[in-house]
Amino acid sequence: MGPTRIIDQYLLYCEEMCSDFEPLGKSSLFTILDACKASTRKSLQGINYFAAEAGEAFDGIRKMIEDKVALHNDSARLIENLKRARFYLKSDYKVHVARSSNIADHCCVYALSDPEKRDFAQDCDHEHNESCAECSNLTRTLNEIERLLEETEEDEELLHRTLKKFRSYREAIEAWKAHLLRSINQDLCRENLLDKLSNDEIYLNLDWAMKFLPIKSREPQSEFFGKRGISWHITVVMKNDASAEDENSIFDEDTDVLDDSQQIIEHEMTDLSGENNDDNGVIDKKKKHSFKYKVFVH
Repeated sequence: MGPTRIIDQYLLYCEEMCSDFEPLGKSSLFTILDACKASTRKSLQGINYFAAEAGEAFDGIRKMIEDKVALHNDSARLIENLKRARFYLKSDYKVHVARSSNIADHCCVYALSDPEKRDFAQDCDHEHNESCAECSNLTRTLNEIERLLEETEEDEELLHRTLKKFRSYREAIEAWKAHLLRSINQDLCRENLLDKLSNDEIYLNLDWAMKFLPIKSREPQSEFFGKRGISWHITVVMKNDASAEDENSIFDEDTDVLDDSQQIIEHEMTDLSGENNDDNGVIDKKKKHSFKYKVFVH
């Protein structure tokens, strides 16, 4: 991603998420990027089945287009549209999704509502009368590729196998897009809970941190299974920084929070988790809220 693209995306994010925040000027941002160049992450911790399978799906569809001689005249345009759609899902789509939006693809309430079961649906208070050019590009490109495959393949059995493979690729891409929207909605819910956290409440987030050894950024289960490393189950405990007279009162003893079923001695917990009392311990200051946190590994 070039510096201009990074800056444009950053300014758009500031405008949509923090309207009262005034970012640095473009010249200053270019200077920062020149001194501290952006780089692609080569190694991450954890695993994302949706991203791994969607990445393979984009590559698979591209190979199908390149192998089809009959699609030669349209192959360059279709491949370019696929690259554009893939980049959009990796970057700008997460910025555009909101709890409420006039674009159906960006509206969490509409997208997560079950069309058949009213108990799992919620009505929007607005019309979905707008469209997203990038989301439409993805749908239109996939529809066009499927149509061209049907028109150019003469062998019925080969056509059946080709369409089955293509539709599995398409399902993987759409599943990734849905996963991104669910993740954003979950983050919005977490932020809402933290905003309403009272002085006598704490917030617990239990998760499986996977293996802590570095692995590839996108890795399917077949490559991840059986790897050496330690699997971590973690619990993040958060409290309002102004909620207690003694800021350490909630975390006096690790055993108050640690699951008794996990055989971890106290000094090991002390080594693996700690409370940060400086500015780094504040992870959210939205609406003047300040939170302190502690991580338990078990």
